Amino acid sequence: MKRHVSKSRARGIVNIWVAVCLFPLMLAFAGLAVDTGFYVVATMKLQDGADAAALAGATQVLFNDPNAIATARTLAVNTAGLNLVTGQPLVLNRNDNNVMGKDLVIGHYERATGQFTIAPQDLLYGRRNAVMVNATRAAGSSNPNIIAFFGPIFRVPGYQATRTAIAMTGDLIDAAVIVLNYTQPAAYSMNGNASLIIQGGTLQVNSIAGNAVNTKGGATIDVDLANITGGTSSSGHWPFQGEALTGQPRVEDPFALLPAPEYNTHNDLGKVKITGNATVHLTPGYYSGGITMTNGTAILAPGVYVLDGAGLDVNGGNLLVRQPGLNNPNPGGVLFYIVGKGSMNLGGNGTIDIRPLDPTRDTTVPADIAETYQKVSIFQARDNNNPAIIRGTSQISLSGALYLPDALLDIGGTGDWSNIQLISDTLSVQGNSSITINYPGGNPAMSHAIFLVQ
Repeated sequence: MKRHVSKSRARGIVNIWVAVCLFPLMLAFAGLAVDTGFYVVATMKLQDGADAAALAGATQVLFNDPNAIATARTLAVNTAGLNLVTGQPLVLNRNDNNVMGKDLVIGHYERATGQFTIAPQDLLYGRRNAVMVNATRAAGSSNPNIIAFFGPIFRVPGYQATRTAIAMTGDLIDAAVIVLNYTQPAAYSMNGNASLIIQGGTLQVNSIAGNAVNTKGGATIDVDLANITGGTSSSGHWPFQGEALTGQPRVEDPFALLPAPEYNTHNDLGKVKITGNATVHLTPGYYSGGITMTNGTAILAPGVYVLDGAGLDVNGGNLLVRQPGLNNPNPGGVLFYIVGKGSMNLGGNGTIDIRPLDPTRDTTVPADIAETYQKVSIFQARDNNNPAIIRGTSQISLSGALYLPDALLDIGGTGDWSNIQLISDTLSVQGNSSITINYPGGNPAMSHAIFLVQ
């Protein structure tokens, strides 16, 4: 007797059979979905950790400090460890030998080409500007494979992943006036009805103080853009005629690598004091007592003048730089390097004409010296913090950079100074001054803006 199976029961048996046969495949797809989701989240966290570590390291690479690179590595490693990937801190190898392709690499990033390089010169201050982080989860690396929950069923023990980040520091800021001090309150101060007009460049104030720029009374600052790392304080009206941004990145000293002039103290030209109606011709060299004037005329041959003692103290008379020849009317260039106890004090009603060296014009000056100092006319030594004073008149003509990296520059009076850049530790503009700075550009400073490029 034959037994008949109903069609519905047959279909049920077939469905069960299909389900049993397809279960491993369904399990595989489900496991793949879970593992894929976990992998995607893990790699996102891996990228976040790489980004954070690269940004942290990039904050240090621009410093002119022998420990800058080591500090950058430490910050990057420590920051990576604060980022959890699948519940585990991200570990980076320091790679102190700076081998390309390792976890942490320091070098130079060229934005125009998108290339990151680590040639020896790329690790020098002024060249290094970027940190590359290669965050890896893989067997044999600093971090284990990403967990595969269902992978072992299919003999996949875990997943590998690498995420790369490159962070760099440094946009170029072409500032006409740079106040270098990092912390000083009122690093840039003005009072009374003083007016500073800046044409052709920005104003940069590096101090983080809440009153980094401090003004009183009717003082005005006429500049298209002022970048201030800290804040501003005013007891009078709002001083800025133009855009003023606070909380901005500071910039590096654009002359940080400018070497101090070499000089021999045994070849001492002593002290020069000019009074009455005397006309004195001076030659480059070391003046232990400096140059002082209350009247008369000083005619200087082009070159480097190293001034100690009274420094450059002009309270009257004419200070002129002229090409060699007793009555040569053609102007020349000079560098005043002020050292020791010296300071700068420029004032009076005479003619003061100071311009930097020009290697194409000042051919009596060694070419390497003229080329090195062609942007700077006054350089106060980095260990000399004596205040410098300029009380301008229409007879004072200044050009080139006035560079006082450790000193206050106190300017007042009136003046229209062409082709000039002011760089000082702190800056003060006083009284009823009206000073116009015409900056031609061409000597930008590196900003500490930090950003990801990859």
